[in-house]
Amino acid sequence: MKYILFAICLYFFQSASFAGAEMKMLLVQDTESKNMNIPVCNFEYHQECSIRFNDLDKLISNPYFFEMIIRADASVNIEFSEGIYRLNKALNIVWPANSAAHSLSITASGNVVISGAQKISKFYPVDTRSDVRFQPGLDKKVFAAVLKNILPDTAPVREKGFGWPTRPVTTELFIDNKPMTLARWPNKGFSKIIRSRLIPTADKTHFSAEGQRLSRWLKEPFMNAFAYWQYDWASETLPVKKIDVVNGMIELGGKGALYGIVGGQRIFIENAISELDDYSEWYLTADTGVIYFIPPENANLDNVEVSVAENLFTITNSAFVNVTGINFEKSRGDAVVCEACSQVVFDRTTTRLTGNTAFVFKNSIKSGLINSKINDTGEGGVSLGGGNRQTLEAGGNFVKSSLIKNFNRFGQSYRYAVSLGGVGQIVSANSISEGSHSAIFFLGNDHLIENNYISDVVLDTSDAGAIYTGQDLTSRGTMISNNFFTRIGPVNKQFEVKGVYLDDLVSGIFVVKNTFLNIPQPVFIGGGRDNIVEDNLFINSAPPIHLDARGLGSKPTAEQLRTLTAVPYNQSPYTERYVNLKNILKDEFGKPKYNVANRNIVLGFANADISPDARSGIVLSEFYRESDVVFLNNSILQKNSPQDYILSPASPAIKKGFYQGDLTLIPSPY
Repeated sequence: MKYILFAICLYFFQSASFAGAEMKMLLVQDTESKNMNIPVCNFEYHQECSIRFNDLDKLISNPYFFEMIIRADASVNIEFSEGIYRLNKALNIVWPANSAAHSLSITASGNVVISGAQKISKFYPVDTRSDVRFQPGLDKKVFAAVLKNILPDTAPVREKGFGWPTRPVTTELFIDNKPMTLARWPNKGFSKIIRSRLIPTADKTHFSAEGQRLSRWLKEPFMNAFAYWQYDWASETLPVKKIDVVNGMIELGGKGALYGIVGGQRIFIENAISELDDYSEWYLTADTGVIYFIPPENANLDNVEVSVAENLFTITNSAFVNVTGINFEKSRGDAVVCEACSQVVFDRTTTRLTGNTAFVFKNSIKSGLINSKINDTGEGGVSLGGGNRQTLEAGGNFVKSSLIKNFNRFGQSYRYAVSLGGVGQIVSANSISEGSHSAIFFLGNDHLIENNYISDVVLDTSDAGAIYTGQDLTSRGTMISNNFFTRIGPVNKQFEVKGVYLDDLVSGIFVVKNTFLNIPQPVFIGGGRDNIVEDNLFINSAPPIHLDARGLGSKPTAEQLRTLTAVPYNQSPYTERYVNLKNILKDEFGKPKYNVANRNIVLGFANADISPDARSGIVLSEFYRESDVVFLNNSILQKNSPQDYILSPASPAIKKGFYQGDLTLIPSPY
């Protein structure tokens, strides 16, 4: 009989220290019998007790259990023994402690995996020769399984991407712990949209595609189309409503593409059973719950899984909770959601293969992630929100010393490794890589983004930056300091890429002590004010600083007015913290002003790009150049380690006042 072992340690206050009894909880799977040698866990103290795994959240989230802990003046430690714990629904935790003396710790003994997937043990080969939906030549390659008993709701989530809320996927198929690809055309890369001149410009639903196979797609009830329909920064997955073979046309369902459809844009078709033709592809029949798949070559068919649980952990109204050494994987939605939490910390965790985001912290304070890994997520890495924008009280939520890579498998645009809202969140000493769009997005105030290694992002989109913010005139005070940027942008050099992108009049941001290696447009200021760009090192990155006057002569948009009036921008504490904000509507609105660029080093022939009507809006000091720089290790300027670019104290630039950040605080890539 397999047991799931938890050790709950109760520490009692004695002479300013904690010591005392240990309460062990021995858990068993629902299908197994309880250990009859020890009592059942309840609301009384036991040195040892037994409980079924699916009853755990009912106990630790029950206020009577927590009251018992308070009466004992104890803290609790739950220790998982090694194993895979499969969930159909999230483990819910409510732990309203008011001090660390009553903390809850959840730790792992060995390799512990919390999985939202269930194994498929019953699947069968498909006779594709007698089914006209399949292409010829697939005999003995295709398998099928019925999910209705595993996943009762197989209704597809068909709209995803820019402009759509993040929603859990219906399910995913995994074989040997690798995600399979929805049957698609073309199998790799993209086709291109064809837009007939006969289609009205305002039409958002009709198009053709180069090389399209309309006759094959004629009876595809659950087929979707993914495309950058209008812009290379806004991708959407939308349902296909109709195939018109006679007129060579494809029609989208609903209202169609958000911004309309333009010829030449990238597109692919997915979840078409007629395109199930390659290894590692699968197809979901939404009405019957049957999946069809072609396994990878030499796959272990004893390890076929589908994701079932929407979330894995949900922690609400809780404080002083520490989760250490636990691995999370294969949720349909966000793996871990913390709402209204204080000092809830995840340490040394690994999270992967989620349908949506790995971690979401809502309305929380001093909570976050440290020393952890996140990879292969569907629509983002970590979302941090908290603090008070009315009073500018900091939330202090954080992502520190962690690795985040391949963080938007499904949402190709505006799904970030880290997104920040509220006030005073911290992103420090992380390695972030492998994303089609931005690594970090922020709105709100006074965030700290420091000591991060950011590479290989903005790989598939245009008009985007490794760090991005835009439009909110009150989102001020964020410090972007001592980060290392390299390999930003796609292979397609026609795309417009930035390093730090302060879009559409964003103001009051500090960009200091960063290193930009081979970055196009490393600091891009889209018409804003009060931005400080100082002590940065630009290496073959041109133009190092851009400032335009895009807002000159304009009036505030409805969205700008909404965000402006949502906070006391002309009252304390805003008037003390951001001195020029109170006059934003009266002081030549839209004109760039009060920007400063001092003590920056530019290596490689490059000058600032300041539009003529923006020149009065920036104090721009002369750049330090090659003759002002001596590297400590005489680095050849194509290395990717931050430590290769430490300046010697003998550098003339340092003697002239350049202040370099501590590059040893930046982690190595990956």
